[in-house]
Amino acid sequence: MAREHNPLTTQGAVLNMVNDYQGGRDAIANLLGVDSTHLKNQVYQQKGMSVPTERALLIQEFTGRTDFAEAVAHQSGGVFVKMPEHDNLVRADIHETFTETTKNIGLLIQEFLEAIKDGELDEIEHRRLEARKDKACSNLALAIHMIVEVYKRKQSTGESHG
Repeated sequence: MAREHNPLTTQGAVLNMVNDYQGGRDAIANLLGVDSTHLKNQVYQQKGMSVPTERALLIQEFTGRTDFAEAVAHQSGGVFVKMPEHDNLVRADIHETFTETTKNIGLLIQEFLEAIKDGELDEIEHRRLEARKDKACSNLALAIHMIVEVYKRKQSTGESHG
């Protein structure tokens, strides 16, 4: 796997999606219908080029990932939460999501304790904590969304979905 770039920046997010995709930049360039060198110049922001938002969203769609949306949300002071379609939700999904949330909170605490062992927080440790925090927050927001979707009362009949 290629070196991971800072996932909290849109450039890093695009680089990670492109580099991690099977076939890498050449495969993504082929899907986009552009020259591989042109795409390289865009993703590495060379020769005054950068990846347009629409292209970054296409790369995100092709890769089945949400890195770009997560980076934009982070840069905007929030977190990205991909919401599931209601028709596919079941109570077991809620349990699984809460388990994942608990795991991510535990990893956040573990990362924090490791980061402050020396009494200081460097830039890499800060980025890791931010990424862990974003993951834990998005998991919790997803769990609450799922609860509301599955258990809220129907407005017209007063019945619950559960």
